Formats: sequence, C-alpha cells, structure tokens
Amino acid sequence: MSQKGMKMGHLGVAMKDVREKLSLSQEDFASRMGYTRSALSRIESGDRPIPEDIESKLSRSSWRFALRVANHRTGGWITDLLAIMPDFDLHPAALKELVTKELRELMEQLGKIILLNKATPEEATRLWSEAKDVCDNVFVFMGVLEEQFQLDRNKLIQQYENEVREGRR
Repeated sequence: MSQKGMKMGHLGVAMKDVREKLSLSQEDFASRMGYTRSALSRIESGDRPIPEDIESKLSRSSWRFALRVANHRTGGWITDLLAIMPDFDLHPAALKELVTKELRELMEQLGKIILLNKATPEEATRLWSEAKDVCDNVFVFMGVLEEQFQLDRNKLIQQYENEVREGRR
C-alpha cells in the first residue's frame, strides 16, 4: 500500500469498524451508502479516501467514528483517546471522575499563572496540556452520553447553539 493509502487507511479501518459493529456485509453497507462493494473495499483498505458524504453520515451516526475523523483531520488537535488507550473506561461514572480530576488539575495550573500574572513557556505548555486533557476526555464523555442515552447529537448541537445565541449559555 502506498504512503497515501496508509494515511487514508486509518479512517478506512474506522469505517470498517462501524460497518462491523452494525453487522453489515460490505455489499449491504455499500448499498446503504450509495457505493459499490468494490469501492467500499478500496476505502476500507485505504486505497481510496472516504468520500465526504460518507464521512459526514458516519460521523453523525457514530461518535466513535467522529472522534477518529476529528483526530485525523485536525492532526491530533482532538485526540482519539480510544485508539491510544484501548482499555479506556467508558462508564459514565468513571468518565465523570476523570473529567473532574482533569478540571482540578487545569484549575491548579490556571491559579498558578494568575497568581504570577505571567507564565514561563514551561508553565504555558503545562497549562495547554491540562486544557487538552480536559477537552479530549469531555469529547469522549459526550459521546458515551449520546450512545448510552440514545441522544440525537444534531438536536443537541442545535439546542446548544440556540441557547448560546439567546445568551442562556
């Protein structure tokens, strides 16, 4: 496989995971997505990029796939914690504890910088890392809530954006 194919393959493998989780054959899944089985096979193997329409459909239906796409498309700005920590505890109570811990650590770093009224590059780096820990863990927590309680992400986003516009957030 070419270098280009290997890079695209990350998302192709993620798409295959979604298909297998749905217990669909390549033929059935390709049909649902409006593609041929052969095209789907090339996408899953990384020889062809995932078309944006499929990427968008799958991201709306699977927070896990959305997380992988975000990681891939942002160059790691949003980390796919499930890929680097396969035993990540997805129980809501465990995630709540983790997010709370990360928030405490972030607040501690913020407090130090506020007290000093300036930051060294090392302190700023530590603060950035703490903020990233919080964000990455919260993204996973949101996905677990969607999955466990069968929440509609599109409705949630629309509701959230309306609340922000109306000044309620």
